[in-house]
Amino acid sequence: RAQAKECQRLEIPNMSPLLCVRTLNHRDGESSPAEYSVSLTRADMIEFTMEH
Repeated sequence: RAQAKECQRLEIPNMSPLLCVRTLNHRDGESSPAEYSVSLTRADMIEFTMEH
């Protein structure tokens, strides 16, 4: 749920639902992480489709 900082930046009401995606990427052949990111997206502006 959105906190004050996210609400201000995303222009949404407090405690609005968010989609949170965390990624951890490694370089080929290396065990230490090369990149870590967290992405917060307004739940009312996204459609999520997953194929498996």
